[in-house]
Amino acid sequence: MVLLLSVCAIVFSLAWPERLQLPLPVLAGFGVTVALLAVAAFARAAVLSRLFVATALVFLHGWLSAAPYYGRKMDRAEGFHAIDRGVRIIERYVTVDRPRFLLASPRKLGRYVEGLTSVYLHGFTIAADRFPRVTPKQAAEISSGVMVIVIAEDENAAAEFDNVFALYGFRGEVKGTERLDTGQGPLYMTFLEAKRLPGKPAS
Repeated sequence: MVLLLSVCAIVFSLAWPERLQLPLPVLAGFGVTVALLAVAAFARAAVLSRLFVATALVFLHGWLSAAPYYGRKMDRAEGFHAIDRGVRIIERYVTVDRPRFLLASPRKLGRYVEGLTSVYLHGFTIAADRFPRVTPKQAAEISSGVMVIVIAEDENAAAEFDNVFALYGFRGEVKGTERLDTGQGPLYMTFLEAKRLPGKPAS
């Protein structure tokens, strides 16, 4: 019975990977998988141990498929059209100056983000690629009046902008939030104009 349930669970995770995506960052998902295997190793009841192993295997697939290297490859034609739609959205908000991108940690849609930012010479426009983690050097890429684009797979990722950049003398004035649908799920782009906090010069 344990073997049958294990096989069914693993087959389900392979057939419908989007249903088994862990709501965790990739490394956290890896940690959960290791913890389950550790519990299985020390469990005295054989049935319980096997169930933990089966669950760990399903979770293993969950965090691997969330990683850009192991995840489903982006279909080139579909990817091109998604990136083209993304550029058209950005062009509605960015007119003259180059934008600055704040990217959340990459998960299963990392290749779409990479393709989209490459249009804007990502080496010159990406301020941080692990937002909301931002170093002082990365924060120095943001200046008053610059259009900042937060790209993430989580809809509310940009909400941390003010908390993060208050230390550097800035807040963000939200100009719009857009959803970019891709073949592997939605990306959320939040457009903020960086504004200097009154009485607090940027550091």
